[in-house]
Amino acid sequence: MFDFAVSPTDPEHLLATTTEGVVRSIDGGRTWQPIPGAPPLAVLAWASRDAVFGVTTEGIVQHSADGGATWETRGDVGGQPEALLVDESGGELMLYVGVSGRGILASADGGKRFTTRYAD
Repeated sequence: MFDFAVSPTDPEHLLATTTEGVVRSIDGGRTWQPIPGAPPLAVLAWASRDAVFGVTTEGIVQHSADGGATWETRGDVGGQPEALLVDESGGELMLYVGVSGRGILASADGGKRFTTRYAD
């Protein structure tokens, strides 16, 4: 396991990134099942009830509107991600991605476009 995210509405529902792909647990991590067709994510963040964001090892931003069952490509951070944070505290959804050699990038449009917040 490289990273994991917990559903904000069900603490027994988890997603994790592994060398075999994204896996899901609905029993608090006691058992895991692969998610067929999921992209090879490096980092994950669970934004709201069903909205999950992830970034692949190549820097491609992915979004799931159904709790990780299906994924769509959103944008590209231009490098290998080190961390992902989703923040909705200011009333709008913000994504922050730490990218190796680039710093911290921010997106206010669901991961389609990014600006540099802090450069390495």
